[in-house]
Amino acid sequence: MAMWSNPNQNEGKRDGRPNRAARGALSLPGMNAGVSRARTDDDHIQSFAIIVDQPIPDAMLNDWLDLLLAMCGQDMLRIKGILNVRGRTQPIAIHGVQHLFYPPIELPGWTSEDRRSKLVFITRDVPRAIIEETLEAFLATWPDEGPTA
Repeated sequence: MAMWSNPNQNEGKRDGRPNRAARGALSLPGMNAGVSRARTDDDHIQSFAIIVDQPIPDAMLNDWLDLLLAMCGQDMLRIKGILNVRGRTQPIAIHGVQHLFYPPIELPGWTSEDRRSKLVFITRDVPRAIIEETLEAFLATWPDEGPTA
């Protein structure tokens, strides 16, 4: 399983106390999850990354993010991502803070041959499983041509 994590991981102690971060990773069909070490002493805050192997349908991404923000927007402290959106050749960068999402930016190109989507979340009291399970459900049930009216 591929891991995508914070390059600034710290295996040691800080201020004489061990870092308290979620550990482990969960592999879901079509996506991999990585965990980075949170830089916080607050047990309510966690950070983690999810990698999606296949291109993501644009409308599905919008609907999924709308659902997450409706369910727990105040506690979605930060969402960042570099995404492979179906039908586009360039990567799309997204960035959101709580309920506020900035317009997506089309980047000039991929920096490597890796075309997987990478999403990073910093949350407060939002279980990682909620995010992974909703994304998995959307990816599994979304039609190839998009939603029908």
